[in-house]
Amino acid sequence: MSKIAQVESNLDAPVPAGVDQLTRTARAPSETAADAPREFARTATAIADDQRATARHAASEAGDIGRTVAELLAEQTRHSVDAVAVMGRAVDWAELAQAQHDFFAGSFARMRQFNDRYCEAMLSGLKSMSVPARL
Repeated sequence: MSKIAQVESNLDAPVPAGVDQLTRTARAPSETAADAPREFARTATAIADDQRATARHAASEAGDIGRTVAELLAEQTRHSVDAVAVMGRAVDWAELAQAQHDFFAGSFARMRQFNDRYCEAMLSGLKSMSVPARL
């Protein structure tokens, strides 16, 4: 019998049960690999959604900080005008020193409030930027 005849006769032979199991085992990674692009697309979409939410949050925080700065400057300006008026009316050094003390105390209090608000906004922004693991 020739070699070709032997190969053809082997092709017609029944397939052992172990070969069928081996075929299923060999196909499993390819089926899993076919699901990988879909999972990657879902993960990429979720990350993009998180980034859009972070950008919206950062934009709203920037607006809040801008309003806070404008309010601080307006209040500081009003306070400065009042302090200059009080210092102009002062008749002795004690009144002048008290007016100056009040001016600086108010300025520092406003700056502390602004710093607190700014730190709160920055921490909020950092928390919103953290991307949860999606595996």
